Amino acid sequence: MKKRKMNKFQKAVLDRVGIKKVSKIRRGLAVGVDWYLSSMFASIPILYIYSVVSGKAETPTSLALMKPGVGIVAGMMGIMIVSLYYIVIPLKKNKGQTLGKRLLGIKVVQDDGSDVNAKVLLKREILGVALIEGGIVASSKYFREILLVIGLSKVYEILVVLAMIIPFVSIVIMLFSKNSKMIHDFIGRTKVVEIAEGK
Repeated sequence: MKKRKMNKFQKAVLDRVGIKKVSKIRRGLAVGVDWYLSSMFASIPILYIYSVVSGKAETPTSLALMKPGVGIVAGMMGIMIVSLYYIVIPLKKNKGQTLGKRLLGIKVVQDDGSDVNAKVLLKREILGVALIEGGIVASSKYFREILLVIGLSKVYEILVVLAMIIPFVSIVIMLFSKNSKMIHDFIGRTKVVEIAEGK
């Protein structure tokens, strides 16, 4: 199949706004940095709550190690922090950039190249990443563990398996798609682009 070339107008628009297609390696590194930072930030309230309740200064391996009410509150706080990291920072602070994307000089834009908005980021990050892909961010883990805490162990087990399969499929799609798009990019109608120097 023949690759469709960008027409002169599309290229001129992208050059004018200072965006270029991003390398898969740079995108992968940004994912790693963001996963680490968001997981670390999300674990702070969980560690605090667990240490107050149990007297142990360690992060629990599962929310199920806490009393049900405490585990649910801790999990919701973790989900909230991860959501702030992936939605509020790119929306309010660094237009389209998490800390990892900013570090690596890339950003999320809408398919037409315009800046992302709250609706787009909610679809991309909550529906696409956290709920459907389910294995890329810590909020997905906390969501699954809340289900375990409330007694939905069969649903939890199914979601754990899906959280291994769907992200793998999403990565394969990204490796072979024209714009290096993952499932959450298709859902949010977004793409990740490199920011040209000086823009």
